[in-house]
Amino acid sequence: MYVMVVGGYFVRTGDIPVIKVHKIVDLSPFPDREAMWYLEVLEAYKLFYQPLIEEFI
Repeated sequence: MYVMVVGGYFVRTGDIPVIKVHKIVDLSPFPDREAMWYLEVLEAYKLFYQPLIEEFI
């Protein structure tokens, strides 16, 4: 099974690191899954991170 998890990685002092998951995708059935991985990351960036960055500009 080839699963991609997209989210933010947080390290908290005195606690275990956690990932706040935005999306979980099973890429197992796709032979070109590496290309799909890049598309999924690009989509997550545009949906979640780019709007946050644009707020500060």
